[in-house]
Amino acid sequence: MKTTIAIVLTLIGIIAIAMGVKSMTKQTWDKTFPQNENVTVEKVKFKNRQG
Repeated sequence: MKTTIAIVLTLIGIIAIAMGVKSMTKQTWDKTFPQNENVTVEKVKFKNRQG
């Protein structure tokens, strides 16, 4: 009984990890405003300590 529960929990964990990896690789627009091709979106880096 304990081994069956352990196997089921392990399989649930593997499925959850696989679904998490799949959602991390999917790049969808998750911003507040709709995506517009006239706007360039890029990561900004600051050279000081605060940013």
